[in-house]
Parts: sequence; C-alpha cells; structure tokens
Amino acid sequence: MLDQLLETTIEVKEKHIHQGRERVVVSLADEDGQTLYLYEGHVKELGKNAPALEVGRRYRATFRPFVNNRWIEVKLVGLEPA
Repeated sequence: MLDQLLETTIEVKEKHIHQGRERVVVSLADEDGQTLYLYEGHVKELGKNAPALEVGRRYRATFRPFVNNRWIEVKLVGLEPA
C-alpha cells in the first residue's frame, strides 16, 4: 500500500494566515467532502512549478502514504490545475 500514489481532486475553500504561515483549507471534490489543511510548506516542497492556490478553483492532487510512528499519513507530492 505504501508504494501507491493516491490521486484526487481538491477544491480550495479558504486561505488563512495561521501562526505566521499561510494555511489553505481544501475539501475533497470527488469523495465525501473531507476537509484537509495544507500549509505553505507542503506546497513549497513541490518546487517552483507548483501552482498558486486560488479560492474556488479545483486542483488534481497526488499524495504518497507514509508511516509516522504508528499512524499512516500522506504527503503531497503533486499538484496541478484540474
């Protein structure tokens, strides 16, 4: 399972400055609307080719699962306009 990439469409709902960092609230557009929080560091790790996230727009996001202690988490590894 950890070898797979998980792809989904996300929609940007809001942008906030939280503790001096930009926080973007997105929801899964093609699932149950689960809310995710992306911090500016998540997007910066994608490099200079990462799109600027705009409220109301949809993006195709790719995540890679990894184990953090005993929890399975996901890392953003790809982002492009949908």
